[in-house]
Amino acid sequence: VDSYEIGFKKDFGHTLQFDAAAFYYNYTDLQAPVSSSICASGTCTNVTRFVNIAQSRSYGLELDAIWQPIDHLQFSLDYSYNPTKILKSEQFVDLNDNHNFGTTANPLYFQPVSVVGNNLPQAPRNKIAINGNYTFVLDQGKLNIGANFLWRDKAYSNIFTQRWNMAPSWSQVDLRASFTPTSNKYQVIVYVKNVGNTLGYDSAASGSNRDPANFPINTGYNTSNTPPRTYGIEVHYKFF
Repeated sequence: VDSYEIGFKKDFGHTLQFDAAAFYYNYTDLQAPVSSSICASGTCTNVTRFVNIAQSRSYGLELDAIWQPIDHLQFSLDYSYNPTKILKSEQFVDLNDNHNFGTTANPLYFQPVSVVGNNLPQAPRNKIAINGNYTFVLDQGKLNIGANFLWRDKAYSNIFTQRWNMAPSWSQVDLRASFTPTSNKYQVIVYVKNVGNTLGYDSAASGSNRDPANFPINTGYNTSNTPPRTYGIEVHYKFF
């Protein structure tokens, strides 16, 4: 990989901190997983192997900002933009595309397809995280209350940029409160993750196109989901 990066940091007064980074990655022979069928004695087994993508690229921008308009109140914003593309590659067979058959003489033979122009696997184009928190200074200690919002763009499970290989975009909200006494001997944290119990996608998982006219009906479609609403309490204690 040929990696080019440039960064910028700037404080605007005493309340705003801004960081930016731009990058460009040029990959040669990047390895990507592809499902293959191995047949022997009339029995075929699908296995995953890694193939070399001749040339691909990933570039983008990362922005981080922290704003503290008044004492004890803080907001932060993280944003990343990362379009990816396969620039040069041989053709590969997509075993998940059940309608990519070969000739009429051998209809079960899958035709190799071009992946040039497709996205790289598990690479959402946009990601956003917004956080806000406030610290109450009490006689007994400090109480911090905060909320976090996360949004992630769609992503594909493999080098075949098809809708049955796509995990949709998703978002969730998390809440967190912590109390630290003036002695600083312990800390109590209460949290709720995924407050709205929304459906999220930790990563894209491959699907299978059985009926393109009625997708996703009659279609094998697999996703790896984020946890549902989760809440709990943590206690941290310092012995020394």
